[in-house]
Amino acid sequence: MCAGSAIARISSSSQLPPDSELETDRLVWLLIAVVVDYVFIVKAFKSADGYYKPDVYVYCALTLAIPLVAGWRKDVDRAR
Repeated sequence: MCAGSAIARISSSSQLPPDSELETDRLVWLLIAVVVDYVFIVKAFKSADGYYKPDVYVYCALTLAIPLVAGWRKDVDRAR
């Protein structure tokens, strides 16, 4: 049996968890990303001029906003 067909069978038979669980997972992953970013980039490299500049804030804001907007638009389209 091919591994791809086994994965396809598992994913097609499984149900997605409720939205509340997905939201919790998203928040946990966001927290992990922020902590790991701080520990392994900011503290490890000890940048003299600082790591967090306006471009980094824009990047972080877009990284958070784009999936939220896409999910919101998907919900709006589904409601129609």
